[in-house]
Amino acid sequence: MMRNPFLLLAVLYTTLVIVVAAWTFCTDIAMASSSTEHLLPDFTLMAVCLPSSLSLPAVATAFPGHFDSELPQVAWVTFCGLFQAGLLFLASLLTRPRPRQR
Repeated sequence: MMRNPFLLLAVLYTTLVIVVAAWTFCTDIAMASSSTEHLLPDFTLMAVCLPSSLSLPAVATAFPGHFDSELPQVAWVTFCGLFQAGLLFLASLLTRPRPRQR
């Protein structure tokens, strides 16, 4: 059994972000010229990367020409999720059990 639950949480969250981001990128690339809607992967990635994914409207407003298409937006939300995963790994390092002194 793992002695540090933050490490397990960090690994599971990182895996979830990578899998959902890969699904989103593949769907957006495969359906780039399609006229049908394919918003489920994008919404799923936004939900997985909450609360930092809420920064997307502010970033898109600050850099108006760069976030007009879907792929830069997906890349930003993926970065937000991986940043949160990094913070979880940092929390796991800060809360790891200390070795006992004899």
